[in-house]
Amino acid sequence: MKVFVPSVVRHFGRFSGREWLRTALMQTTKTTRHDSTDPTASAGWRAEYTANAVAVPDGGSELLPKVGDRVTDREADGGELIVLDVHPEAHAGGWEIRSTGRTVADHNPEYRADSAVVEAVYGEDADRLPAWRTVADLRDAVKTDTLASYAFPAARLAFSGGEV
Repeated sequence: MKVFVPSVVRHFGRFSGREWLRTALMQTTKTTRHDSTDPTASAGWRAEYTANAVAVPDGGSELLPKVGDRVTDREADGGELIVLDVHPEAHAGGWEIRSTGRTVADHNPEYRADSAVVEAVYGEDADRLPAWRTVADLRDAVKTDTLASYAFPAARLAFSGGEV
């Protein structure tokens, strides 16, 4: 069995029980989450999201969600979605929806045809499934036609926070 020995104890010798516990609890670990009180946090926070951006032909970039992110549809009232797949190499103008024979861009003319494609399921539909826990569970349900997934141009989705 390994025992956690704080670096303070290793460097400054033995403490009494209470003093040791107080010292151990005071030790903190940096995380990658944004903390507005830390003046150096914003750079790491921007880098995390910049890594999820893809270039678009006009020289700009498009921010993409990650698999498992919870997003909302800008065109619908309410209704959170769970991202199953992100296809930065695919474009809405070339992604055909089998059930309609039309592309994602055809269904979404107000968005760029060169926008990346994001596949997602509605959270309320996923909640009807018994005991799903991971994105892999949701993908399995889509493969067996138990759950419907939808393709969106990335620009149509807004980050709502949270992830699976």
